[in-house]
Amino acid sequence: MSERPLHYPFADAPAPGETVEVAPGVRWLRMPMPFPPGHINLWLLEDNGGWAIVDSGLATDDTRALWARLLADYRPSRLICTHFHHDHAGLAGELTRQHAIPFWMSAPEWAELMRLDRQQSGDDAAARAFFLRHGMPEATLSAAIAAFSDEGFAGAPPDDYQALTAGDTLHIGGASWQVLVGEGHSPGHVLLYCLEKGVLIAGDQLLPKITPSVGLNAGNAAGDPLAGWLASMQALQGLPADTLVLPSHQLPFVGAGVRAAQIAAYHEAQLTRLLALAADTPGCAHALARVLFTRLTGAVSELMAVSETLAHLRYLEARGQCRREAGADGVERWQSRAH
Repeated sequence: MSERPLHYPFADAPAPGETVEVAPGVRWLRMPMPFPPGHINLWLLEDNGGWAIVDSGLATDDTRALWARLLADYRPSRLICTHFHHDHAGLAGELTRQHAIPFWMSAPEWAELMRLDRQQSGDDAAARAFFLRHGMPEATLSAAIAAFSDEGFAGAPPDDYQALTAGDTLHIGGASWQVLVGEGHSPGHVLLYCLEKGVLIAGDQLLPKITPSVGLNAGNAAGDPLAGWLASMQALQGLPADTLVLPSHQLPFVGAGVRAAQIAAYHEAQLTRLLALAADTPGCAHALARVLFTRLTGAVSELMAVSETLAHLRYLEARGQCRREAGADGVERWQSRAH
């Protein structure tokens, strides 16, 4: 594929509390976030006199106030969440109960939403044991877990859900939206593709300038998330070149295949670096992460770096390119298979 720059049809994002039409029957709005990148893009789809909402935003007072203002003009008909992360589903329970609307999500994401709800209630033993086994210092790990537990950005989840699976078709208004499901960033990330509109609602699966995190943690410890992620990037390269991508962060863009190829190349480079780092001396994931990621800004970013490093190590392990061994201290250390 020839390398082409991405095209951004919209120079400016909508102001808080405002919407912009990006395609017939598709409106773009933004909600604030008190951490980078500072915003999330949400979407309204015209739905037979109402509006289907795609993603909820955080459970913050700012988001609640903006929704109250917007939904006075846009009657909600249903809520679809791309995945379980707080900025996408944090307010899902409140919105669905307040407006008595159905909630749609994939089954793997619903399971994670339930697990996250339990973890916020103090059940963090599995996460603690997992990251200690991979070399995180106790103090750093405790600070990261406390930050996740105390952030207060997610309310109680919806009472029930309707499951979305790959290949489903959602009829929203007069349009047909195909359900695509990606892996890696989360276990069953939903994307919505409308061929007649030429629009892909991509969530976090395809962002124009950010490379989304792909991590291994206690919740998916037996998995191979990077394999799923790379398969998703390959599939997205098959979309029509003129598809308008609606990402959850930054600006809508055209160039899905180009961006998916760029992201895949980034991860291939990280795999090559890891093999070189682990070639001579076995290292735990924490030690390797601190070399692989040089701009860590605190306990949370350190935990996420370890998680992403582990996803790459698991990918290499599953393909026979590295091995691990637990030391007398209980910490697992990794080394390239050639040694």
